[in-house]
Amino acid sequence: EMLADLEYKETVLIKKLPKGNYVVNGLIRQEYAKLDIQKIYEENLSLQIIRMPRQVSPDRVFEHAEYLFEMNGRPVPVETAEAFGGGGKAWLFL
Repeated sequence: EMLADLEYKETVLIKKLPKGNYVVNGLIRQEYAKLDIQKIYEENLSLQIIRMPRQVSPDRVFEHAEYLFEMNGRPVPVETAEAFGGGGKAWLFL
């Protein structure tokens, strides 16, 4: 009885973006991004770092990675070579 009430928002075609500065939505794998501290400070963003399982082997050996996210869901300015984007937005795959 755990049903989600989902609402379709949009479909966006994305492509790999060249290395550069982007405002990234969602989770950010820490090793993929260099934070723009000046802009983060100016925009008063609140970042949280979490460590989550990223991969598990057949023998149940877990590999973890650290991720960043903004506490209020706002996009975060970063420099990265791992961004994908489209429709004026950028994301990093986990």
